[in-house]
Amino acid sequence: MVDLQQLVYSVEAGAVSVWIRRGAVAVLVLGLGVYYYVSQFNGFSNSEAMDQAQLARQLARGEGFTTKFIRPLSLAFHSNSDRPNELRTARYPDLVNPPLYPLALAGLFTLAGADFQVPRESLKTMTVYRPEQWIVLFNTLCFIGACSIFYFWMVRCFDDRVAFLATALMIVTDLLWAQSLAGLATPFCLLLLCVAGLLTNEALRSEEAEERGGLADQLLGGGSGDRGTAGADPLSVAGRGRGAGGPGIFRLQTADADGGAGVGHPGGLLLPWFLRNLQLTGNPLALAWVEIYVDNGRFPLDGLWRTYDVGVAQVAGGRELLRAVTLGISQILTHWAVFFGGVVPSALFIAAIFHVFRRLQSRAGLWFWAVALALTLVMNAAVLKDRVVADLPHLNNMVVFMPVLCGFGAALFYILIDRVKFPTPLLVYPILAVLIGIQATPLVVRVVQNRTAVFSYPPYIPPLLVDLQRLQPEDRNYVADIPWATAWYTDRITVWLPRRLQEDYYPLNDFALNFKGILLTPYSSQFRLFSDIMVGPYKDWAGMIMRKEFARAPLPAVNYLWTGRDDYLYLSDQR
Repeated sequence: MVDLQQLVYSVEAGAVSVWIRRGAVAVLVLGLGVYYYVSQFNGFSNSEAMDQAQLARQLARGEGFTTKFIRPLSLAFHSNSDRPNELRTARYPDLVNPPLYPLALAGLFTLAGADFQVPRESLKTMTVYRPEQWIVLFNTLCFIGACSIFYFWMVRCFDDRVAFLATALMIVTDLLWAQSLAGLATPFCLLLLCVAGLLTNEALRSEEAEERGGLADQLLGGGSGDRGTAGADPLSVAGRGRGAGGPGIFRLQTADADGGAGVGHPGGLLLPWFLRNLQLTGNPLALAWVEIYVDNGRFPLDGLWRTYDVGVAQVAGGRELLRAVTLGISQILTHWAVFFGGVVPSALFIAAIFHVFRRLQSRAGLWFWAVALALTLVMNAAVLKDRVVADLPHLNNMVVFMPVLCGFGAALFYILIDRVKFPTPLLVYPILAVLIGIQATPLVVRVVQNRTAVFSYPPYIPPLLVDLQRLQPEDRNYVADIPWATAWYTDRITVWLPRRLQEDYYPLNDFALNFKGILLTPYSSQFRLFSDIMVGPYKDWAGMIMRKEFARAPLPAVNYLWTGRDDYLYLSDQR
């Protein structure tokens, strides 16, 4: 007969308790993943997700790291821009995106045999662009993998109780699920950070400190190529909010058996990438640094990327950099909880910084990640400035630190709980439920709402954009105000709508690309009428954006792609 006292002990603190917690975590992840996808996914709505997806498609086709989304500024800075006629036939290299996430997606497309063609007879019933489902599946698996590795990282660093709470806080964070469904690189970066964190922790515990520490640092340096993972490369975050390839600046110090230090060699994974960028642009970061100067006083909104006639001296400047950092730090500190999807992990982590952990690996790990977070904050601030991160989630590099905040925050929570000395561990469960419930509130609110719209409109209607292929021969060049979407769905070389007609559009058209069509969508109509459209960076296109004046239209034929509505305006060279 089973001893009742032994059974109660097993449930409270023994082996049964451990497996109950692990099983609960597994069920929670799988259940949330399926339900969140079914209720919330309606296609991509983020420009970076589409940009990196079309880049991955180019890689999967064997066309190298080339892009069909062309920014006028990149043409101005490219080393071949003094020979613009070559652009008519050359495959244009991408000078903005980091390499790791597109490479991973390219491998996914190849293994899955992803089909990017949509039969025209299927457009009327199309609700999802199939390759996007593969990306969301990949992101979900990365997130599940990150949570699993994070759990064992916390078990090794602290104990099973801390691991359960920390992982649960991560799983119920709505921001992480939203970025997974958006097609962003966040889950991939979380996976890299958790692997690096586990290896770093093991290096601090093991006699093989130098070897494992070096591998962890390679992951940190490599991960920084996507969204500045782990803050190991804040330079990459500074270069571009969505992450730019760059060497890790931390040389991870790990105590070995003799009390010495093992030194990692960051950035080695990305060395070929830096050399390639150096050859193309004269800068190892290519044009990733430009994002610091986007949407400043001199070039509001996206005007800088859309400018062709510009030089380095007109773009970069110390005053603009200082202003960007100041505005960004204020924005991050004011909306701190927004960057981490909740107040619980961030509040507990800030309190944990003032606690001295007994274990060496916990104490050293805390300060390592705290310094990395502080450096990343400064670099992320330079990219973000005073822009609203909720509208531009790809500029949120801080969210990658979510495992660190959850882990050390949960550890502090249990230290405080142990000091209270409850008569039974069962009394702790209501407190855990409150903490997890507070963090899960945004997720609960989202999933209980009605199902989202079929598409992320405005401005994206994938069937309409896919059908645009019939109007656009593949060997021609086009202009659009949503070039990331046309490059992804239409699979055509598309230049971002140039800022000015005389200085930017016509030089590109006459001497380089010879445009055959211009697409204007609700995207350009969403900006403020006077300050952005009438007198701002869209003023040369104001009449066409408002669908009132076409006298200055560069192309003669005016077409509306959506019958009965003027949302999608297409200008072409033939009626």
